[in-house]
This record gives sequence, structure tokens and C-alpha cells, in this order.
Amino acid sequence: MRPGVKHLVLVAVMSAAALASGCASMMGPPPTAEELVAELAQERLDALMAWDLDKVYSFFSPASQAVYDKADLGSAYAGARRWTAAKVSSVNCEALRCEVTYLIDYKMVRPAYENSRPIAEVWVNIDGNWYATKP
Repeated sequence: MRPGVKHLVLVAVMSAAALASGCASMMGPPPTAEELVAELAQERLDALMAWDLDKVYSFFSPASQAVYDKADLGSAYAGARRWTAAKVSSVNCEALRCEVTYLIDYKMVRPAYENSRPIAEVWVNIDGNWYATKP
């Protein structure tokens, strides 16, 4: 390779590397475990509110799926049909385990009243993926 061409190739490679590292730094740091679990947990709540039980089931750990049948989710979450809102209120993680607290708003027919209550759930990291542990 001619000396001028070598120089151009070197400049092109260095420019590409600088551009790649600059783009990576613009994306910011990766999400924390708390941020990632909060997002997944909210997706799961949204699926539950939409009564998409197949999607809800997909968030459970392989161990939970081995114990609980997808067909049983309807009875396990029957009360969710009365929910009027559901949101993640806190996530606290230590190593590969997170405790998630949800705030659930619901409406009762008889006696007629509306209320809110927290529900706690544990999420675990298995092979780099986060899962809810039980229905």
C-alpha cells in the first residue's frame, strides 16, 4: 500500500472509532436495575389492566411458569378486573433481587366505594433477564 493511502486508511479508522465512542457516550449510562425492573413491571401491569394474560404470563420466571399454569391466571387475577389504575410506586434492588411495590386503584360495586392499596412483588434476575416470581 502506498504511504498516502496508509495514512488515509488510518485516519478513516480513527475517525470511525471516535465517532462510535462519541455516539455511545451520547446514549448515556445503561439503565439501573431499578429503572429496568420498573419499566418491565409497569408493562406487566398494563398487560394485566388490558387483560392480556398471555403477555402477563410471559413476565413470570421459568420456575413460576413450571408451577403455575397459564390457564390459572384468570382466577389468580380476577380482582384485577376492578382495577381503575395501576402503577409502579417503588423498586428496591439488591444484587439479583428486586422488591417492587405497586399502587392499585380499584372500584367495588357492593358496597360501592373506591380505594387504593399497595401490592408487593419480588422480581429476580436469571441469566441477565428480569422476571416476576409468582402469579
